[in-house]
Amino acid sequence: MILHSEFRDGNVPAGFEQLRVFKEALDLLPNTVNKVFLRSDSAGYQTDLLQDCAEGTNDRFGVIEFAIAAKVSAQFKEEVKLLSAESWQTIFKKDPDGNLIETKQEWAEVCFVPDWVAQGSKQAEYRYIAIRETMTPNKSGKEIVTENLPFPTIKNEEDTYKLFAVITNRNIDGNELIQWHRDRCGKSEQIHSHQKTDLCGGQLPSNLFGVNAAWWQIMILSLNLNRLMQLVALPVEFKEKRMKALRFHVIQIPGVVIHHARKVSLKVEEHFHKLYESIRKKISNVTASPVQLGDVLVT
Repeated sequence: MILHSEFRDGNVPAGFEQLRVFKEALDLLPNTVNKVFLRSDSAGYQTDLLQDCAEGTNDRFGVIEFAIAAKVSAQFKEEVKLLSAESWQTIFKKDPDGNLIETKQEWAEVCFVPDWVAQGSKQAEYRYIAIRETMTPNKSGKEIVTENLPFPTIKNEEDTYKLFAVITNRNIDGNELIQWHRDRCGKSEQIHSHQKTDLCGGQLPSNLFGVNAAWWQIMILSLNLNRLMQLVALPVEFKEKRMKALRFHVIQIPGVVIHHARKVSLKVEEHFHKLYESIRKKISNVTASPVQLGDVLVT
């Protein structure tokens, strides 16, 4: 199960009180959830959040395994420069068929201990993973200008690289960790798009905070109910469809209302009748046997 615990508007920074929101989200999880994972972009690179997860301060879940994009500081760059060429390993990704495809990026484990780790009150393990990607010179052959670029860079004697970092407390292979961390990309933004466009989350009705908060809560409820319906009741071809497609193929179906013998009936095409019959049967099965949740992944 993937838990999205983000609420953001234009005036609130992405990292605003993330630990508080994270704890509140954990408290709302049902008793059937027994383990939680966390992955985040650099907005989650906050000392209190990292320490809370790594030191196991949560009474219910203990140590929470995470992978979070880290800040590339000047000190981190210096440690990366000390790495030998043999330290770097190629990053592979899987295609839809499960085959490994070589990318133009490399990763390496970095021996980096920031001050906040050294000053921590409890023993906790942190790993820093560096990711680099060679920057291709332009066709004119001029030297790459790294000033004012929207991402950090690093140079050696031969090449210029884009440089990124991930902090984690997970004890798995670096390439596997990077792919797991990157799985958050796309889906979260896709859900934000669903919220804003499909379910009117981006069209708040009032200039009053309370009214807009109620509107937002209704939208979140609609999002969860719709997703639950897709997962447990709809046919496979509808499980990843947007609301517009569901509206035309499931909800907004043409039919004839018939009043006869003190009964009201709806006459639809045979295809839709079978579809609705299948949906009702699956819903009744869910009601009789509730869905059990295992691990939760917070993204």
